[in-house]
Amino acid sequence: MSSQLVVSINGSADHFRWCWLGEDQASAPTAGDLDALRAAIGDLSQQAWLLLPGAKVVTRSLEYTEKEKKHLRNLLPFQLEESVVGDIDDLHVAIGTASAGKVALAYTDKQWLKAIFTQLSNIGIEITRCWAAPLVLPFESQEVRASAEPSVPEPDATPEEQPAASPSILWTLGYDQGQVNLRFAEQEGFSVPLPLLAPALEMLIATHKLGENLPSLTLRAAEQADLDALYQHLPAHLAAQVRSQVLADPWKLDFNGKAIDLCQAEFSQRLPLERWIKLWRDIGILALVTFVVYVGVLGFN
Repeated sequence: MSSQLVVSINGSADHFRWCWLGEDQASAPTAGDLDALRAAIGDLSQQAWLLLPGAKVVTRSLEYTEKEKKHLRNLLPFQLEESVVGDIDDLHVAIGTASAGKVALAYTDKQWLKAIFTQLSNIGIEITRCWAAPLVLPFESQEVRASAEPSVPEPDATPEEQPAASPSILWTLGYDQGQVNLRFAEQEGFSVPLPLLAPALEMLIATHKLGENLPSLTLRAAEQADLDALYQHLPAHLAAQVRSQVLADPWKLDFNGKAIDLCQAEFSQRLPLERWIKLWRDIGILALVTFVVYVGVLGFN
């Protein structure tokens, strides 16, 4: 990728962080309000990727039948009605990849997201891709792990006696700006403040009925002190499950993975023709005014 602008919202809609991603690394990140962001990009229009705080986006998976597969966008949002507070029409629902009767969803407040897109559009930024921050943490799928680490058979057991291999569960936790982002599946994750990490993890384990089949954890942070704090806030029985601790730039993320892109439906990227019209609209108006003045001058003479 070459000079790709990435904008991240820090909790509220009036404070942003941003950087430009190059082929090898990210530029030094900058933070500020909307005016500071406008000054940083200058007068040029920019296409950007947007990261939303995990606390503002809910992800979950739902089941579907083959008969429903062609109509998922219309049907799935209404499966949420019993589990969300408020009107389902107030939510923007993005749909992930459907496979084997299951599909992941990501949803957020529609008016809040529309206000963000409008604010950025007003300073010349067009959002072309949009994710929840937890879903762009680097993530190793169970399939990759299973293929990379074949099970070792018991030495004296026949093939029929070999125990069935339990799937590896892999979670990635990233600590940044007081928040812990957790990606526990390719298209599911959430954010919690650091002090609430332990109860959130316990609830997730209970919800997924993992029992003794605890996940392996990868911890990520930009500073060693943050990495230590993240480890210290883990429940005791999960601390032993940490397989790696990584010091990493917070912008070194999985932008090419399978995270759900919220640029869907009314938030999808505009067609090239629409962008071209917007770009040349002001020039067309100026040309029209010039032509009218020119005709007026000829008629006067």
